Order: sequence, then structure tokens, then C-alpha cells
Amino acid sequence: MVSAKDVQGVMAMMPSFSTKDASELTAKNTIDVDNLKAGVDKMINDGIDVITTTGSFGECYNLTWDEYKTLASAAVDAVKSADWLVFGPGSWFTSVIPHLLVPDLADAITASFARRLVTLNLAAELETAGLSLPDHLRALARYLPGLRVDVVLADGKAVGDPEGLATAAQSLRARVVFAPVAVADGGARHDPVALASALYEVLRMADSPDRPRT
Repeated sequence: MVSAKDVQGVMAMMPSFSTKDASELTAKNTIDVDNLKAGVDKMINDGIDVITTTGSFGECYNLTWDEYKTLASAAVDAVKSADWLVFGPGSWFTSVIPHLLVPDLADAITASFARRLVTLNLAAELETAGLSLPDHLRALARYLPGLRVDVVLADGKAVGDPEGLATAAQSLRARVVFAPVAVADGGARHDPVALASALYEVLRMADSPDRPRT
């Protein structure tokens, strides 16, 4: 159970940056994609922990269909140009897998030249009750056949079947990296600093010129 002491860090609210004519009643597509990208990059570089995206505080219902398409296209373009695509941790069927179910986004994930990393959860949730960690990986492959993954990051203490996990990872052409990423009190929560350190090492080693791409 998450308590108040677990809630920490800085959450930024991300507005939809608008074009100069956004205040005009006849304006139909008022999303300034370049400023939106710059804003996201600045927040990430400034060390923000969480970015609350469009729709979380009243903007979503005001978007026109053209604006929805603009934002969707920007997301697809970001996937196509990314160096890494990171999936998880998070609620598997309501936060992670939905990205694989949007046709254009799924196509972009499959076609992207980016490396792919899956961070596994530390414990089952209500929606994944009865599923093992290998089952989590098999679910990714089931909802997006042909998905290729480079690295699966897991905490060794949370893995009950290392061989089964390795086999499931190999089916995605991935290798498993174990790292202590849980909080020190033994709770089933990721420690932000430990997870960031583990991700840094994985990305650094994978980007080494001496390591071939999978």
C-alpha cells in the first residue's frame, strides 16, 4: 500500500502549447508542436520526476479532431526518432500494453531503430494477479507480435523463476539484467535513485561501441 511518505519528487503539469492564433474562434489546429517538444525536453533535463500530460487538468475535452491528430502524429514521430523506448514499470494492462494497441503507434514501435527496454514490476497488482514475470513478457508479445526488446531489467529478489524469465526474454531477443531497484524497507516499490542508476548503467553499456545491437 502506498502511503503519504512514498509520494515525493516534483510533478510538472504539461500544457498544450498553443499557436499565436489560438484565441481566435475560427482556429482549428492550435497545437504548437515545436514548443511542446521543447517544453518536454526542458522538464526532463531539469530533473522533473513526473510530467502530467494533456487531458489531466481540463484541456483534453477542448481539443478538436485536428488537434488530436496533431498530438498523435507528434507521439508517433517521437517514437520513430527515439534512441530508446522504455516500457514499464507500471500497471501492465492499463499503462504499459495500451501503447501497443494503437495501430499507428504500434507500427512505429515495431519499425523504430531505437533500442527497447522493459522494466518489470516488483509485485503483482490486482490486474495481473496470478501472472508471473515471464507471463508479463509473454503478454507484450501477444499484444504486439514481432516486438523486439533489447534489455529486460528486473530486481533479482522479485524474480521467482530466473530460468523462465530468461526464456521469455529470449523469445523477445532480449537479455535480462538484474539490479537492486526496490526500496530498502522491502516494500514492492521502486526506489527512484536506484532505478535511475540501474537504467543509466544499462543504457551506458548498451550504447558502448564495443557492444553490438541485438
